[in-house]
Amino acid sequence: MKLVTAVTAAVAVLAVANAAGPAGAAGSPPPATMRATASSSATGVALAADGSAALDVFRGINGGKLARASTRAVPGADTVYCSAIDPAGKTALACRFTDSLYAMNLASHVTPAPAIDLSAFGHEGRANFSPYTKGVALGRGFGLVAVSETGVVQLREAGDVWSVDSRVQSPGLNDAGDAHAPGFITIPQQPLHHETFDGVALSPLPLKDGRYVAIAVDAYTNHVAVVAGVGTAHPAVTALMGSFGLERTETSDVGSGGVAFSPVTPTTAVVMIAGGVAVLDLSDLSNPKRYRQAIGVPPMSIHSVAVAPDGDHVDIAAQNHLYIYKGLLSNNGTLTRVKDLLLGAEDGNGQIYATSYLRNGDLAVQHAEYDPVSKSTIPEFSIVHDADRNRPTIGPTVKGVAPPDAPNTMSVYPGVATMRSVAKRLGHLTKGTESTGRFVARHAVGRVRFTVTNGSLPTGLSLARDGSVDGKPKAVGTWTATIRAVNEHGGAAFRTHIFAVGR
Repeated sequence: MKLVTAVTAAVAVLAVANAAGPAGAAGSPPPATMRATASSSATGVALAADGSAALDVFRGINGGKLARASTRAVPGADTVYCSAIDPAGKTALACRFTDSLYAMNLASHVTPAPAIDLSAFGHEGRANFSPYTKGVALGRGFGLVAVSETGVVQLREAGDVWSVDSRVQSPGLNDAGDAHAPGFITIPQQPLHHETFDGVALSPLPLKDGRYVAIAVDAYTNHVAVVAGVGTAHPAVTALMGSFGLERTETSDVGSGGVAFSPVTPTTAVVMIAGGVAVLDLSDLSNPKRYRQAIGVPPMSIHSVAVAPDGDHVDIAAQNHLYIYKGLLSNNGTLTRVKDLLLGAEDGNGQIYATSYLRNGDLAVQHAEYDPVSKSTIPEFSIVHDADRNRPTIGPTVKGVAPPDAPNTMSVYPGVATMRSVAKRLGHLTKGTESTGRFVARHAVGRVRFTVTNGSLPTGLSLARDGSVDGKPKAVGTWTATIRAVNEHGGAAFRTHIFAVGR
């Protein structure tokens, strides 16, 4: 199998400046304004749906002391099917499975925040259709939520408050004969046939043109919709991939944990299917490719997939086994199993429900074990160390509050580390004085090249492809330039820098 990676990228999110793309770029979403606080993230937090209309809250997941779970009720929910934490670790959204998203402020001990009303999308599916939420994903200032059988809704953050992005206006009419509600992204359908899009995922970094990519997944027939320009006023569905030839059942919801983008390659994603996974190649957004790969487990037993910070290792959770594969980046998408890790007893009574990589390469795992003596299910939460290597080990484990009710329902902060562009020795400059500094891409994978995409450097200074800046400023003043870092796979990170030149 040959996985084309013509337009792929290193991990890219910018520090200090906007993480959304070059200023004024047509495909770039608005800059994020959120910032992490000490109370929200010092030791990390995980949210895991526990099957009782609540979220288990685990703190200390990022190298600290793993704390026993507390719980947070989600008012108005029968079952919590998904959750998402914004990349700044400040706000979390939980899917109520009804017509709204429950919002929580993580910075102040998981207190309620304004909910997001989705009732306006009640006619986007069948007539008198009640919108539901089974998948949500958040980026820096923008997000997506699956609400119906015909599309997804774009979210936007402003002033630390998340809401439906009213800038998005889809053409055409919904099933009730009315104009689509603002914020709705229509996914083209076959006549008289509705898909059920319940899993969504966002690429963690933009393409080199500044656009972010997302995919929405239909759990029942494995259809995948590709959406480009997410976070802008004009997101567009570029392709709808047909069935993978492996039908699923109602017990196999993809949710947000059954699909994962590579944090190194924004045009590569992995989706769980019956008995295996599918590697998606989105290099050509209008003509994506897919490759099925069986992993030798019973159909319908896979509950979660995740891609490691190196972009190469992939974890696949099936029953109570955690299978670690590699080759997503190093072997053009052909995966080879390197480890089979058992969580729980050999009798197979356990079940892994959700997994998520942390920025240090550890893996957070939500799982449960059935106790035949008490005839009860015991929920647990574990950290697997070095899950991005060939010899992972099971670390600390604590009890959950209640057993999970649905797969793929965990979110973590901080997640996978992402590249950031840093300026060194480029603070205050002096006219006529030799100046040397540089831009550095941290957490990058592969060779990185730098260019100016908007604005300019002070007259007399030049930027080399390796990020070094040198020369003698010829005038006093300030200059603003957007610096783009592009790795050898074609992905990008953007940073806007202000150069100040004095006498």
